[in-house]
Amino acid sequence: MMNMTTPTGGRAILCLSSKTPDPDSIRFAEQITRAFKMKLILLHTSRDTAELHRGQLAIESARQLLQTEPDELLEIRGNLEAALQEELDPVAHELVILGTSLESFDRSTTMMSRRLAQRPGDSVLIIQHPAQAIRRILICTGGQPASNLVIERGLTLGRELGAEATILHVVSGIPTMYTGLPAVEEGLQQILSRDTPLAQHLRAAARLAEETGVKAQLALRHGVVVEEILRACEMVPYDLVVIGSPEPRSILDHIVLGRIGPQLLSSMRIPLLIARLDPEAAAGS
Repeated sequence: MMNMTTPTGGRAILCLSSKTPDPDSIRFAEQITRAFKMKLILLHTSRDTAELHRGQLAIESARQLLQTEPDELLEIRGNLEAALQEELDPVAHELVILGTSLESFDRSTTMMSRRLAQRPGDSVLIIQHPAQAIRRILICTGGQPASNLVIERGLTLGRELGAEATILHVVSGIPTMYTGLPAVEEGLQQILSRDTPLAQHLRAAARLAEETGVKAQLALRHGVVVEEILRACEMVPYDLVVIGSPEPRSILDHIVLGRIGPQLLSSMRIPLLIARLDPEAAAGS
């Protein structure tokens, strides 16, 4: 069963490099943070005095770009990944925000993003080519109860930001070349007409969107999950993609779903939110 929940009490850790902050990325991050009612933390790491000085300038620039004052400023000696490992609370829900510099992602940043995307427990927002306003959100569901949280988080953003949402499920079957059987691709209405767990899940998602007051539509695609998400983004100018990454309870879930976020990082050209379940909520479910 889906219930509308808004994460509160957690922190959004906005990671700053020593480069000049990108105004659009900083404001995009602030929109997401405030929509989730999270505390906004500015974090910079430095390895030497020169980098420390540049980081202080970056923090001040970011502060000037924000509409409201950040809740905390953190300057930590060392590298960013180690600082995050030390700083992230293993109990409270956290959101790590990357991609706030005017500089494009380099290889090391991309690799770090991929590693963070595979961390259990914390959500990750990777900002690339952000829009000034978030008007269209693509929410990707795996069709299982584990995806309820992803839908709830995406609809929370839709409600708070006044954005439209598309709730997408990709049917990924065994290629016909291996089965020898003809491909039968059911349409959305065919699936919704059945009383299967997937149909129940999608109908519940549509009901929740209506109850929340978010203008939303269901969408169905067939094929490889990553490829179909990218194709959906080519057809419609989405401003944010929300996907899930499961808690490591099921090895199968981790293999099938846990790889999607890191794979999308290599090709996605719009902001990507990898949403994970609040550990406290998981304990109470």
